[in-house]
Amino acid sequence: MSTGLVGAWEVTATRPQGVGKNLLTFSSDGTFFRSGDTHPTLSGGHSAWKRMPDGTYTATYVAFQ
Repeated sequence: MSTGLVGAWEVTATRPQGVGKNLLTFSSDGTFFRSGDTHPTLSGGHSAWKRMPDGTYTATYVAFQ
């Protein structure tokens, strides 16, 4: 597995309501955790990610509303 994504990232998201921030932490075992203010009604997210054959990444997370 590539380790290019592993680590902690601060991500800025632009949406109709304005600009928000997320903190994403990607682990080498293919899990990641998300917290931020871009979804004010959602809890932090627990997730899985993987590298795709074309070199991009895909991820899915679950959070409580």
